[in-house]
Amino acid sequence: MRRLTPGDPTDLEILRALTGRSDQPMFADALAALLGIAPGRVPSRLAWLVTLGYIDCLIGAKDNSDAYRLTARGQAELARRTGPPSGSSPADPAPPAQT
Repeated sequence: MRRLTPGDPTDLEILRALTGRSDQPMFADALAALLGIAPGRVPSRLAWLVTLGYIDCLIGAKDNSDAYRLTARGQAELARRTGPPSGSSPADPAPPAQT
């Protein structure tokens, strides 16, 4: 496995970049621009997340360019890492009912 260099996106940044696309894949060049890395580095940077099952790689999806999309497992990992929305916690009691 390759070590990250300063400026490489973290796993969390990659998972966040792929959210909000529903089931639509993101092509390597668009993902590279979003993450601030060279398009040629996308496959090697995302390989670990593909191996873990957090991201699907659609090889040669369009014009022989790879595309990536977040899996359900990746969505669950993102939720685990980011926790509940700010201002709430799973341990917070429900607000009292209004009568």
